[in-house]
Amino acid sequence: MKKLAIILILLIVHFFSFELNAQTTEIDSLENLLQQHTEKDIIRVNLLIETVYNLYSLNTDKTLEYAKEAKVLADKLNYRKGKAESLKQIGIYYYLKSDYSKALEYYKNALKIYEELGDKGEISTSYNNIGNIYELQGDYPKALEYYQKSLKIDEEIGDKGGVSICSANIGIIYFSQGDYIKALEYYQKSLKIDKELGDKVGISISLMNIGIVYYSLKDYPKALNYYQKSLKIKKELDNKRGISSCYSKIGIIYFTQDDYIKALEYYQKALKVCIKTGDKPIETELYIGLSSLFLKQKKINEAYSYAKKAYTFAEEIGHAKLQKKSSELLAKSSEALGLYKDAYKYYVIFKTMNDSIYLYF
Repeated sequence: MKKLAIILILLIVHFFSFELNAQTTEIDSLENLLQQHTEKDIIRVNLLIETVYNLYSLNTDKTLEYAKEAKVLADKLNYRKGKAESLKQIGIYYYLKSDYSKALEYYKNALKIYEELGDKGEISTSYNNIGNIYELQGDYPKALEYYQKSLKIDEEIGDKGGVSICSANIGIIYFSQGDYIKALEYYQKSLKIDKELGDKVGISISLMNIGIVYYSLKDYPKALNYYQKSLKIKKELDNKRGISSCYSKIGIIYFTQDDYIKALEYYQKALKVCIKTGDKPIETELYIGLSSLFLKQKKINEAYSYAKKAYTFAEEIGHAKLQKKSSELLAKSSEALGLYKDAYKYYVIFKTMNDSIYLYF
């Protein structure tokens, strides 16, 4: 009977993980299972991890509580896979909270265990996660190193979805270093696979990435076309984070073409959505966009105010690329306001970051 009960619990969890249209019900059901299954065993560890996985979009604080419980219990049971998975989930929690140094620590600890277990799929995922952190910190050589390691494994094990993600991430690194041709090559490779898999989320991201390359190549009609295609899919998916990002990028195109009214319209639309989602990196980008826009219009007080917000946010989340750009805007707007000490301070910060790491915004 006990064996049958275990099988039933596992089947229920498996079923719930695919019911994406009833997420709240799923969370309630998983939490009910946790209340019912109080035995400190492997099943509880797996239930905790499954609950954490499904909680991210609803309650990120509660995920940490469950993930830590899973880690403690997995330790006591010497359940290595459970411990690795709980470490990874804690890392994801800190990543979503923009606490990148802590996320990196947990990702690396999870990687060690996955390597001991010889779990190639999870080793690849860990490499990719670590690459994400290095990328956000502006350490592109290390990010590229980990992304390439991840790509190699995904190609070996035939994980097409993984190949698409790694290709896109490698494209981002080349783009950030100004190699647009290489970036486009990897983005198009990613888009091709996404279409083969029918992955709408992946397609929308690849379209956005390709649009960004064309924008950088000053082919604004092509860039706008790709952004609008991406936006259409993101609206179909009700991906608010993606919708905000698309609005922002479209606003940048209008800003570049000196259509400040349209630019402001799209920045404000993006910010309205972004504040609801709590996405600080995109919100910071928007403050940078608004600061640049007002600086161009000689509205210096507004430019300074938004640059200050952007810099505070960028510093808080440890986003090197955004710190660089916001410090440059703060230096310019401070000088225009006659705040020469501030102007010098932020110019030094900008210059130091510009010289020490290769960033492109």
